[in-house]
Amino acid sequence: IFNGASTEVGANGLVGAALGPLLALLGGSSVSELLASVQDETLAIDTDLKTAAAFTQTATGLVGSLDTVDLSVILPSAQPAGSYAVYAVSFPSSLLDLGLLSTVQVSTLLNDVVQEDSASLDTSSLELLGFTVAGTTYAYVGYKTTAPYDTARISISSDLLSVDVGPNMFVHEMCTAGRLQSPPQ
Repeated sequence: IFNGASTEVGANGLVGAALGPLLALLGGSSVSELLASVQDETLAIDTDLKTAAAFTQTATGLVGSLDTVDLSVILPSAQPAGSYAVYAVSFPSSLLDLGLLSTVQVSTLLNDVVQEDSASLDTSSLELLGFTVAGTTYAYVGYKTTAPYDTARISISSDLLSVDVGPNMFVHEMCTAGRLQSPPQ
């Protein structure tokens, strides 16, 4: 695991004990029972772009209460303003073919307080920006921060009740340094 970072899976921005009451309200006893959630979450911080954490939303849209699945990367120390909070993501081509589009957002937190949120992007927006996001080509979602942070959270949401079609997003890596490149023309 990269430099002592760790991961947490959540829903609607809630993790751990805070998630319990929401799951009880919805009739589930665990995130994986209710959502299938995020599998292999530590692969998002293993420094290998060939591996990935897999997001699956099987209960989105349920009573309007559970509409995001989140993966938080908790860093061992705060990153200064001007660092990056960027995730390399891809989407299964079958998901795009079915038109089951989801919205992706990145947030940074410091001591569990949200510092910044990225604009919400769906797979259509990413393709309009010049990224091919199906298969093994990656889109980089995130931003250069203007405030320090110690946690970067990526969320996927859907307005529609998803069907169980398998994973709907792969998160390959989280990056805190680098330089942004212009998208291809």
